[in-house]
Amino acid sequence: GKEFPIHKLVMTIGRPGARKNDIELVDDTVSKDQASIYYDSTRKIFSIANESSTNPTKVNGHPISGPTILENDVFIEMGRTVLRFKKS
Repeated sequence: GKEFPIHKLVMTIGRPGARKNDIELVDDTVSKDQASIYYDSTRKIFSIANESSTNPTKVNGHPISGPTILENDVFIEMGRTVLRFKKS
């Protein structure tokens, strides 16, 4: 279990590559530009958006098709990687 603190309004997630991701995953089933997590400071909510045209991003096992609000303690799946989102 590695932790990735969210410290910006937008955090990018993907494999290392041309885009410098904030969260880099060593998983060849994850795209280089897989997804982004957004923080809405007005509404105080986090959401995630899939940015890969070939690899789905799932929240609690369900593929997302647009920005999806992240509730506390949900699972985010990308390729073979599973992340747990926790608000502190």
